[in-house]
Amino acid sequence: MSYQSNNNTILIDNCDPLQNLTVLLKVVEDLATVNGGGFSLQLNAYPPPGMQNQGQSLTQQQVGSLALTWFQYLIIVQNGNLSYQIQYWANNAQKYSPSQLWPPGYTPNPPNTTPWLPVLPGDPIYGQFGSASGNTIPRDSEMQITLTTGEGGVTSADFSVTDPNGNMSHDSFDFTRQINAVWPISAFEVNLVGPPGGTATFTTGLTSSRGIFYYSVSPGTLSVQSGGPGAACGETQVVSPGRLPTPSTATWGVPLDQR
Repeated sequence: MSYQSNNNTILIDNCDPLQNLTVLLKVVEDLATVNGGGFSLQLNAYPPPGMQNQGQSLTQQQVGSLALTWFQYLIIVQNGNLSYQIQYWANNAQKYSPSQLWPPGYTPNPPNTTPWLPVLPGDPIYGQFGSASGNTIPRDSEMQITLTTGEGGVTSADFSVTDPNGNMSHDSFDFTRQINAVWPISAFEVNLVGPPGGTATFTTGLTSSRGIFYYSVSPGTLSVQSGGPGAACGETQVVSPGRLPTPSTATWGVPLDQR
């Protein structure tokens, strides 16, 4: 399947929780942007509806809906570095008041969370794991994000970039070491876009910015969901309130194949 910029597809496994999801990007020609400012590979996953890890005693009038809506797993190529970022969103939540996140008397568990990022303390989670000269991923490299699952959902996320000589840079995050951080996912999409808060226009031409995506689950079989989030498997439609970071965007001159 080939998709033009800003035309994504959602992949599912018959609406069942996805097991051991792997996203692999094989770089066919150097992956770079016109201004050299970097980019990110984003795995955007959606939990089943109604998942809520804290705030059950709070009303929607106090903080909005705390149901989890959107999980992001990123490999970022920026400032000559490789890094990963993780965010677990409850996009329909809100502050209790302009000056207070949680209502008086409520102690968040885990601490250091907000109503719209209620799962991981200090979210977004960030880690640097390698270098990227010129903010470019050279041809014959591989970029991979693997979500390992266990009872309850995603237990770890592994991020890796392998160069043409087979040298791997990687890091991982263990959700089982966090409080109430293991959650299932039922659908996902992949975006190759700007770095967080930025935009990216990828190089074009016969020998620039080409690659092939490969997706797999084990066990299970992936298929294309008809329509966007919520069209078949009940995921919550993601919204972007003004308080959230400016979405990253990308422009592809040559679309990537997705297999």
